[in-house]
Formats: sequence, structure tokens, C-alpha cells
Amino acid sequence: MADKLVIRSYPKTITLILTAIIALIFGGIELIPVLGLVVARALGLVFIIAFFFNLLIISFDFNEARSYGLFALIIIILLVYIILAQQGIIPPDIGSNFIAGLQITLSAQAYFAIALSILFMLFLAWLGARFNYWIIDSNQIERRSGIFGRKERYSTAGMRYVIDIDDLFEYLLFKAGSITFYFPTKKTAMKITMVPNIKKVEEELNKILGRVEVEEETEVSEVSSTGE
Repeated sequence: MADKLVIRSYPKTITLILTAIIALIFGGIELIPVLGLVVARALGLVFIIAFFFNLLIISFDFNEARSYGLFALIIIILLVYIILAQQGIIPPDIGSNFIAGLQITLSAQAYFAIALSILFMLFLAWLGARFNYWIIDSNQIERRSGIFGRKERYSTAGMRYVIDIDDLFEYLLFKAGSITFYFPTKKTAMKITMVPNIKKVEEELNKILGRVEVEEETEVSEVSSTGE
């Protein structure tokens, strides 16, 4: 059983790794000389849709309510489109004609440039997490921040915490969630967002804090026995 737990938080921009992976794949496909304009346009359209979806994830926190609302909105738009097309109010092929008319193409160099730019930014995010993290041990929580290792310590006595899944997509991609600590000595809560593998972190946190509770109960019992 581990004596301490290190918790690191990452910015939401790490979800752009999806766009980076797609850009690398599409850039490799574009290097194939036999591909025609139709394939290039299809790749460009898919990339733009994926990039838009990725930006949507970064811009908003999709909790359960918002996620259901987004899916419901998409279904409603599709149903409205089908009904209007069946009634002849709009041309039934207006959607396909619009998509077919798009002329979105990117070169292999453009795909690779986008991927490398994102990967460099993700490296900086990873590097930043090496200097800003939390250490939970048996009797205290220590927060370290900055290049020079600024330290803040909080006692686990009387502390409580809450685990949340703030964003459904973040959880699906990285199993990420947030941890909020409530310290008796502080009037404000301290929240750590975008923590990968949040369920595993919760299990380790329960083990460490559970061991503290057992030790405290043992000490109380020993004091009581001594008093008797």
C-alpha cells in the first residue's frame, strides 16, 4: 500500500490530442500520391468537424445534463430536417448538396504543422504539471507550485473531499474528474480540476485516509484504556 499519493491537474487543452492524432493520420494519408481531390476534400471535411467538436469540449463543461441536452438538440435538428424535407418545404438533398459543395482541403504539411503545434503545447502542459501538484500522505496534504517549489501544507484532520465528474467527454477520454478538498481551517474549498484516472485516485485516497482514521481510532482506544 502506497504511503503517499501525488495528484496532478491538467488544462482542458490536453483534449486537443484528439485533433493532433487525426492530423498525423490524415497527413500520412495525404502523402499517398494516388489519392485524388475527392479523398482530400473528404479528409478536410472530417478534420474540420473533429476540430470543431474538440473546441466544443474545451469551451464548455459537458456534465450529464448538458450532454443529454446536446444529444437531444442534435436529434431534434435531424427530425426537423427530415420533416421539412418530407413536406417539401426544403429540398431533400439540401444537406448533401451543401456538404458536396464544400472545398476544404489541407496539404500533408498543413496537417503535420497542426499536429506538431498541438503536441508542443501539450508538452508544455505536461511540463507545467511537473511543477504544480498535490501530495497526500497519512497526516497532511502538501501543495507544491512553481519552479522553486513553493509549499503549502494542510492537515487531514477533519478534512473531507468530494469527487465529481465535471465533463462527460473528459471522463470518456481520460477518465478525468475533479477533487474538492474542504479543510476545517479554511473557509474556501480547494478544487483540483481535470485529474486523470479519477476513480483510481479516489481508491488510493480512500486507502490513505482510511488508514488515518484507523490509526486515530486506535490511539483513542489506547488513551481510554490507559485512563481506565
